[in-house]
Amino acid sequence: MTDVAPKMDNRVSTGNLLTLIALLIAGAVAWGTSQGDIKALAQRVDAGEKRDDKTADTLGEVKGAIIELKADSKAIKSDVERQGRQMDRIELLIRELRSTPPPPSPTPPPR
Repeated sequence: MTDVAPKMDNRVSTGNLLTLIALLIAGAVAWGTSQGDIKALAQRVDAGEKRDDKTADTLGEVKGAIIELKADSKAIKSDVERQGRQMDRIELLIRELRSTPPPPSPTPPPR
């Protein structure tokens, strides 16, 4: 047996053209599909970022409200303590008034 290298046919056949056209169509379809997927993903990312921004704004508002509530709580606590001290003083004055005898009543002048 003789080893003879096969000859290459350098003509373009109809099969070659059909294969090339099929590859181009498949590539175009794949590219179009990937572009649609990329656009859909970009829209989802944008929606997620908007949702994140809205959540961050809401969180900032909640933090502000909590700070205000803490300040209000401190003010209320100090008011309650002040009122408690005033009540203690009032109770002390009442006890002092009860423990001291009443002043003598003035006698009416003779006529």
